[in-house]
Amino acid sequence: MEASISVAPAEAERFARICRGIVMHGRREAGIGTLSERTMHAAVKCFLSDDPATQEVSFAPYVADIMQTDGHIFEIQTQGFWRLKGKLDLFLRTNDVTVVYPYPLVRYTVTLSSDGQVLTERRKSTRPGRVLAVFEELYRIKPFLLHPRLKVRLLFMEVTDYRMQQAPAPRKRGRGSTRVERMPAALLGDISPTCPADWAALLPGGLPHTFSSAEVAAAARVRRPYAQTALNVLADLGAVTAVGKQGNTILYQRTDSAGDCCQSI
Repeated sequence: MEASISVAPAEAERFARICRGIVMHGRREAGIGTLSERTMHAAVKCFLSDDPATQEVSFAPYVADIMQTDGHIFEIQTQGFWRLKGKLDLFLRTNDVTVVYPYPLVRYTVTLSSDGQVLTERRKSTRPGRVLAVFEELYRIKPFLLHPRLKVRLLFMEVTDYRMQQAPAPRKRGRGSTRVERMPAALLGDISPTCPADWAALLPGGLPHTFSSAEVAAAARVRRPYAQTALNVLADLGAVTAVGKQGNTILYQRTDSAGDCCQSI
């Protein structure tokens, strides 16, 4: 059973309202397929700060997605977290930084023809997101996660992926498709882990007191490499502790400190 996530209803409605406005504006200005991932980025940016003066602030040689008047920086990253390393190395020398990760937990798909006509109506993806999968990207910035100036904010989303059908490739059967747009639709969870207990709460429920990566993978319904990566990061964050081995399999327990605090997710 996956970890449960939640968001305040008022915040969920505010995010939905922002998404509707940005999607309508984008369609009027450009149309589906021209903004790529920027629709998601724009929606999250407006959700975090509705003051244009705080958005896209120069911090040579980089640009911060958001910089509040107190100097707190928010960096929004949907994938490719390795790209953040240079920014974090510089920003964290003088500023507090929150890395915001919008993760598509529930996905729907619409298939378009090459000229933008809808070929298949919106349908739910057969490959849903999993809470534990966020650690695949967080692993890329693992050296920064314990920095006293750094925070992480996880935004779990419902999204619609628009995929454009491609011409059949030579010697291949059928047609492939390429994602040309990801439209955020709803905010399902808003989590800001601040201590080992918060991070441990991302583990699936129903685990035994001592558990392996295989048991985590089965409970979270992810492939075992995802579970192994998650446990690697959680161990560094003090949320779990390796307590021994069973053959070549590492066994873990939640750390004692992971039961003491902090926020409910």
